[in-house]
Amino acid sequence: MTGRPQGSLVRDRLVELLAVMKEAYGYALAKQYNKLWAPVTTRLVYYHLHKGVDLELFQIKKQERIKKKMEHILNNPILFFPCCFA
Repeated sequence: MTGRPQGSLVRDRLVELLAVMKEAYGYALAKQYNKLWAPVTTRLVYYHLHKGVDLELFQIKKQERIKKKMEHILNNPILFFPCCFA
């Protein structure tokens, strides 16, 4: 077999974390992950959460649409889509 090995340590740890927390938003998972293990970026946690959804390890329980205005970015509204993973 050639190429990269299947699986990820970060994703495996997220599976363990969600088994304990039952459900959580990605940001809360990233904060908890960084308390327990070596720090990773929130972006990496979200990547592995979405990859886990594709692999059917996680499912998105709900998705909210939040409109938030950022003053420093040309006053254009930005949409955030936080997901609750279970």
